[in-house]
Amino acid sequence: LTFLHDSIQQKLTSSTTTISAEPSKTKQNPFKTSFLLQMAFSVGAETMSSTIAESVGQRYRDGPMEVTELKDLIFAGVKAKGSATKGTTFLFECSSDNGLTVSVDGEVQGTVNSVELASAFVNVYLDEKGASPSLKENILQCCCAP
Repeated sequence: LTFLHDSIQQKLTSSTTTISAEPSKTKQNPFKTSFLLQMAFSVGAETMSSTIAESVGQRYRDGPMEVTELKDLIFAGVKAKGSATKGTTFLFECSSDNGLTVSVDGEVQGTVNSVELASAFVNVYLDEKGASPSLKENILQCCCAP
């Protein structure tokens, strides 16, 4: 998992207890965060899309429509190649301008125009219940150490 952020130092130093994108604050603090995931093993399209959509859905308050759209974009990208084989890459570009753009192996699958969904995706990895506590810790050590 690779984490890319356009203003990581500012984002991390402005929050001492939680690293997350809060939709209510995006006008004052715009964000652009990208996550590049690379598969370490093979998994089917339904499993991959459902797992990510479920994690995002737990953090998304505006209803199932956008979560389903995200799931469909992931599913279509994986299904086109048969399955998410070892080495398959997923790029999730989250921004307060465009929402959430999904690419599979460099092919853009589409964008869900929801800042709230993009925020929920960021929070899958960076909130207090994040999927990867080691990622959050590595960001703090590598980007914020004196």
